[in-house]
Amino acid sequence: MQLAGLVNIAKGNSSGVQIGLINIADSSSGYMIGLFNIVRNKHRPLSVFSNEILPLNLSFKLGSRRSYSILLAGLDPRDNEKAYMLGLGLGIGAALAPKWSFNTELTIQYYYLGNWKSLPTVYRLQTSLQWQLAKKIALFAGPSFSMDYANHVDPGSSYKRLLPSASYHTFYLGNATAWFGWSAGINFL
Repeated sequence: MQLAGLVNIAKGNSSGVQIGLINIADSSSGYMIGLFNIVRNKHRPLSVFSNEILPLNLSFKLGSRRSYSILLAGLDPRDNEKAYMLGLGLGIGAALAPKWSFNTELTIQYYYLGNWKSLPTVYRLQTSLQWQLAKKIALFAGPSFSMDYANHVDPGSSYKRLLPSASYHTFYLGNATAWFGWSAGINFL
């Protein structure tokens, strides 16, 4: 185990745990727990995906296949549905078979809906089953659980409401609105 407050640098993390705000290693088959996990020699997939909130999302993953940090961006460019999102998160993955893996990700996402006074915050837990289609391409899909902590100020004109359509059976947990959703897309490994 290697522990640091701010930056944690290691030549290799073969089977241990590296904990710090920023973790950097030349190679890693262990676990990295931090806001930014950088392995210089592997696992930097770019994902293009859709979900029940936005039709176009990108994520960049840093770390190892076992544990990684996520940088997210998304948008909905349609008239009367405009929305923009930036977020970050953490994920863990497990190999199930040679071409199959299972991932679990926890993210926090901030949405701009035409009103700077209210930036809805969505906490999202999602799981996905991934199938490697080719050497550098994989497809994934899975369910999600989201909670919206918006101040519920009206969005700007031509912007969408954050919550998904009525078909998503939202429910309330205190000041949060929650719902079950989905995500599906392609990973460029």
